[in-house]
Order: sequence, then structure tokens, then C-alpha cells
Amino acid sequence: MTYRTGSRGSGGATPEPSAGGVDIGFFDYRNTLPDQYFESTVWNTIKNNALGPQTELRFAPKGVTSMLDTATGRILLSGLAIGDQVYVRHTLSVLGYVNNMSLTLRNYFGQTGQEYVEPFGPTIRLQSGAGVQSGLQIADSRFYVRDENTRLGGVLPQIKGDNRFEVQYSGVYISVIRKNS
Repeated sequence: MTYRTGSRGSGGATPEPSAGGVDIGFFDYRNTLPDQYFESTVWNTIKNNALGPQTELRFAPKGVTSMLDTATGRILLSGLAIGDQVYVRHTLSVLGYVNNMSLTLRNYFGQTGQEYVEPFGPTIRLQSGAGVQSGLQIADSRFYVRDENTRLGGVLPQIKGDNRFEVQYSGVYISVIRKNS
């Protein structure tokens, strides 16, 4: 990242992005949907209505107005360019129905007929007894917009367990670093 030195008040030099730097912005979509129930051994898309009181949309990257399709749960990448970098942080809690179950997360990228997947985050293991909430879980994902298929198709965050489970989904934070054109 390229910075230039600017001065602000008596605080002295403050790094500021230069014209040769990058544009950085973010969205924070908080969810108010009830717990989402999922069957085991199939990939399930995590939904988010973005109606939570802490939803933050004021700091969007330049030229991007939204990055979440609340009807499908898809993270939209069409407002980005090839080479832009994306960091996604999901916050959730899981309720399992059996002891020692595990959950896996993945990103499902692309358009119909050209999809590809990438796993992300740690495998979540529910060691405690059935019916015990897991506590807060954070699952991070980093990727870049690699091609038009990825840009136009976006990404669906998905979860799969080895038994049925419920997810209390708090929301998703999406940070973008846009390359200069």
C-alpha cells in the first residue's frame, strides 16, 4: 500500500492513502433471522436479512453500494474488479443435537455451470453434550476476485455438519481492498 504523509492538527504526520494507493471499505451486515435449522451431510447456505441494529453501510468501498443479496445469502462481487481483495468474517453460534459433532464451512463461487468451492475457517467441533450452544464462533475467509465468473457469480457461504444442527447467525463483516485501475 502506498502512503503519503499528511499533517492533521498538532498530531503530526498521519498516513493517508495516496493516488497511487488503494481504496479500502467495508460493510457489516447484522442478522435478525431466527436460528436456521439444517439437516446433516448436505451443504446449506447461511441466510442474513441485514436488518440488525448494528448493520453498518456507511463505509462502503468506492463505487460499491451493496455486497449482500438478502434473499439468497449470496455475497455480491459484481461491483468489484478482477484483482480486488475481499476479507469476510462470519459470526455464529451452533447448537448440535449429538455429542462430538463437527461442522465444515466453504465458499461456493461462480455462476451456474462454472461453480467452484473453497473451504474456509477451522472445522467447528462441538465437544459438549447434545443441546448445548457452542458459544461464539468466528470463521474468516480471504480471497480475491480472480475472473469474470467469480465477479459475476459472487459467493455463497455454506455450512455442513455430520448431524443435524441449528445456527444462530449474528452476521457478516465484508472488507474490500480495491486495486487502482
